[in-house]
Amino acid sequence: ERLDYTHLDLAPDGRRALLNLESGQVDLIDLQGGTRKWLSSGGMPIWSSNGERATFRGRGGLQWMPADGSAQADILVPREGYVVPTSWNAATGDLAYYDHRSFEIWIRSPEGKTRRFLGGPGRKRSGRFSPDGKWLAFVSDETGDYQVYVTAYPGPGPTVAVSTKGGLSPIWSADGRELFFRLGEKVL
Repeated sequence: ERLDYTHLDLAPDGRRALLNLESGQVDLIDLQGGTRKWLSSGGMPIWSSNGERATFRGRGGLQWMPADGSAQADILVPREGYVVPTSWNAATGDLAYYDHRSFEIWIRSPEGKTRRFLGGPGRKRSGRFSPDGKWLAFVSDETGDYQVYVTAYPGPGPTVAVSTKGGLSPIWSADGRELFFRLGEKVL
C-alpha cells in the first residue's frame, strides 16, 4: 500500500521512524520488521533525545507520548493555533518549537516554562539543537530571504550566518561538526 506522507523523523537508534500521513495521523514505523502502527492524530512528529517518546502538534497544543503507544498523549505546551515541535536538547531537556502566530522560535524548559528565544527582526523557524546542546541552528528571513544561522545556546553568544544564497531545514550531523540544509532541490 502506497502512503502519502508529509513529514518523517528517524529515531536516534536508526531502527524506527515517525511518519506523519496526509490524513493527519502519526504512525510508528519499524524499519527492521517493516511494520507500521498508529500512534495518534496529530502533525509534525519528532523523537525525544532518548528515542522513548514522540512529540507532535495535536489538538490543544504540543503533545507527547511513549513512542511504543503504551500511554495516551499528554499536552506539553497548551497553545491554540499552529505550533510545531522542532528539536529536543539532549543536554538540557529543553524543547524548541515554532509558533506561527509570532513567527518565532520558542523554548519549553523541563519545568514547563515557555519563553521566546531570539526576538529581533525577521521570521524565525526550524530551530535545531546541536548534538551537544550548545548551539541552535535556525532559519530567519531578517535579510529578506530565508538563510540558515547558528547561535550559542542558551546564550548569550554570537549568531553566525551559515548560508548566504538562501537555506531551509537545517539538520546537524551526528557528531555535530557539520550542518546540512536545503537550497531549492539541493542539500548542502
